[in-house]
Amino acid sequence: MFGLAELIGLPQNGIPLVTSRGNQIANTQGAKVGAGRVSAFRDKCLRKNWKFRRDSNGLYNCAGLVWASRRTGISQNEEWLKILADDGYRQTSHPILDDLVLYRDSDDRSFLHVGRIVGIEPGVSELSPKIPIVLSKWGHDLGECVHFAHDHGIDNNYNVSLEYWTDRTNEDQLYESTRLVILMKDSFLDLSKYRQLKAFTMHFVAVSK
Repeated sequence: MFGLAELIGLPQNGIPLVTSRGNQIANTQGAKVGAGRVSAFRDKCLRKNWKFRRDSNGLYNCAGLVWASRRTGISQNEEWLKILADDGYRQTSHPILDDLVLYRDSDDRSFLHVGRIVGIEPGVSELSPKIPIVLSKWGHDLGECVHFAHDHGIDNNYNVSLEYWTDRTNEDQLYESTRLVILMKDSFLDLSKYRQLKAFTMHFVAVSK
C-alpha cells in the first residue's frame, strides 16, 4: 500500500511544499548532525569572524532556511529556478533588507548557496556600494551564521559569482530609489556630486523596470 508521500509524489523524507503558484517543490529533510560537525562549525565561525547564530539540527539547508522556514532542504537547481519564477523574484543591483543573495558557479551557472540579507553596512566611502550582511545556513550538516556577503565559505575550486534577488515590485524599488535621492540631496553640500548621484539613481530606476 502506498504511503501519503508516494501518493502525492513527495519523497518519503520530504514534506508538502509548494510555490506561490501551487507548484510542488521537491525537498528532503536531512539526518541529525553529530557532535563533531557541530564543534567544527563553531570553530569555523571563530576563525572566519562570522557571527554564530545556531547549530544545525540536520533538517534543512540554506534554501530551506530562506524558502521553507527551516523545515526541510531544497537542493535541486531546477527547484530554485521554479521558486524564483513562481514567487516573483527578479535580480536587483540595489539590495535592501530581506532581499536575497544567490551564489552561483560562473562556469556552469549552477546554484551553490543562498542567504537572506539581514543588514546593510556603509561602503568604504560615500560613493562606494553598501555592503550587505547575510544570514546563511551551510548545507544540512552545518549551522547558521551572519557574515558579509563576499565573505562566504564556498570552496575555492568554484568560480563564484554573486547575484542579488528581490521579490519587491518595480514600484517598491522606485519608491526606495526616490527616497535615496532625497536623502542624498540633504546630505551633500557639493551640488555637483549630488547631480551625479541623482543621474546615476535615475538611470538605475530606468534599467530596473
